[in-house]
Amino acid sequence: MSEISQPSSNPSPRPQQLAQQKHKQEMRELQEKHTKKKSQLLEKHRAEMQSLNQEKKASINHIREKSADEIREIQAQKQQLSTYERQTLTEQRKRNQAHQQELQKLEVEQRRELESLQQKHERAKTDLQRRHQEELSDRQKALNSELDRQQNLFEKNYQLREENNRQSLSQQRERMVQALNQQKKQVQQRLGEFQQPDQDPFYRMQELKTRLSDDLTHYRLEVEVPEHERENIQILVHPNRIVISGARSFKDRIEEPDRRSTTNSFQSFRQELPLRQPVEAKSAEQVFEGGVLKLRVPKVGALG
Repeated sequence: MSEISQPSSNPSPRPQQLAQQKHKQEMRELQEKHTKKKSQLLEKHRAEMQSLNQEKKASINHIREKSADEIREIQAQKQQLSTYERQTLTEQRKRNQAHQQELQKLEVEQRRELESLQQKHERAKTDLQRRHQEELSDRQKALNSELDRQQNLFEKNYQLREENNRQSLSQQRERMVQALNQQKKQVQQRLGEFQQPDQDPFYRMQELKTRLSDDLTHYRLEVEVPEHERENIQILVHPNRIVISGARSFKDRIEEPDRRSTTNSFQSFRQELPLRQPVEAKSAEQVFEGGVLKLRVPKVGALG
């Protein structure tokens, strides 16, 4: 019977694996691009914050220096004009209040500008993330569509090959069954050619090749038994004899479109070997070696 070829167990890498690797590479590039742009925005925001802080500090220092100069001037005028001191102090308070109000207004404006920049940054960040997610989603959909297409194509090809293999196996099985049936018919025809029962192997006496020997203490029996018949042979030890028996059966069937034939065969045999001296049947030892079934049984009185 010819061997049936099997598909190779090491196929080339599937197309979907290549597509997945390409998708992973594109994902890494998009992530690097997003990280770089985010770093640039953060750096720009940090520079703007530093510039605003420097301007704030310079303005505050200028106002403080200006206030200090005015205070010193007021103190000098206070020393020179004691009568004008109260009025000057009142004006100075007003100026200080105005300066404080101006300073507060400046701080409010700077805070508003900072909040505006932060809001712009957050909007830009959100918009960038949204576009990135949309791009990733589009790429994922395209990849899934391509994977589905490749999967469908693979399944179609696999089913086609599977169907071809089934048809090939069915045809080979039919040819094998036809050849086996033909051989069985030929055997049956040869068996039908026997003219006498003694010419038919079925009616022949089945006898095993045995060798029985003994010494002062034991009997030894060797029986040649084919390996496939080992389980069908039984040896029973009696005090004054050894019985070798066996049985085998065969059943076969031929099925064809127009008929069905069944054959059943059964054979059995029995062989007795008498012993001159009685033996201890329960102490018998049996072993199977190299197609020979060996039996060793002690004579009565040998064990004592």
